[in-house]
Amino acid sequence: MLKELDVENLSAEEIEILLSCGSDILSPSQVLEVQLFVQRIGGLANAYEAVRVLKNMEAAG
Repeated sequence: MLKELDVENLSAEEIEILLSCGSDILSPSQVLEVQLFVQRIGGLANAYEAVRVLKNMEAAG
């Protein structure tokens, strides 16, 4: 298992998985990293919107 997630550098699909079921597959420190990412981005709704935008960007190029 990864020690650090570096959420900002993951793919949209990976971030979406972490947002959906992260606490089931991650250590407590990794869950905290995801929670801090969600806080930085302005909440869970914004995090999912960012994933949508990132998916569009990844598909475009």
